Amino acid sequence: MPLYVDALIGDTLSLSAEEFGAYCLLLFATWRNNGRPLPDSDQKLARICRVSLFRWRKSLRAKLVGFFNVDERGWRQNRLEKEWDYIESKRLILSKNGALGAAAKALKNHKPTPANGQAPNPRGSLDLKYNNSSSPRACARDPAAGAASGAAPTPNEIGEVERLVQSVTATNGVHRALTPPAPSKRDAWLNNLSAWVGTAEQLNFQDRMVAWQMIEDCRIAGCRARTPPHIRTALDRINKLRLLERRAA
Repeated sequence: MPLYVDALIGDTLSLSAEEFGAYCLLLFATWRNNGRPLPDSDQKLARICRVSLFRWRKSLRAKLVGFFNVDERGWRQNRLEKEWDYIESKRLILSKNGALGAAAKALKNHKPTPANGQAPNPRGSLDLKYNNSSSPRACARDPAAGAASGAAPTPNEIGEVERLVQSVTATNGVHRALTPPAPSKRDAWLNNLSAWVGTAEQLNFQDRMVAWQMIEDCRIAGCRARTPPHIRTALDRINKLRLLERRAA
């Protein structure tokens, strides 16, 4: 419970030592009650203030009732309730950021053991570079130059691809436009998640970059089964935040 000594002392100059101690105990009990009002029961309030029921009714209740809003819900302290709501909202934000940070750290520290002697991918278990070394066309080229991962295609290969596309799309001299397939449910989900990350107020710049990187890695994986478990878990958590924000709106 945050304590502002200057304001506390200034607001309670009219109280005696006993009354001041009872007032502080009521504040502490309200905070321990998650900021909710204390019941309007003389027995319970006297016990919280550690005085007899007679003493509470005779002196303390009349002195302290002016510091609270008493209604059918009990003894409420507006300033303390606002402070509780602020601290709780800040705690939730830090908890969400901590979850995203843990996912980013797991993604950074995940280093799979290479099976072919090559250096492990520093971005995780997904090989994000296009590898065409195992294709027949790559094997037909110079082994020293064409067997490397991610080698650029030759001009002859580019020409063959263009001629193949023209032969497929041309019918009776008329070229038909290739209509892209409709996005799958998974792609639509990733698109919606990426759009929400860009507008989420509870995410800072670093969190957005990490979330977008995980979404891109998931997209490259092609399906959920090929996506690393730590990325799936992190994206599920981000989606829960998106659904919670939608329900709250």
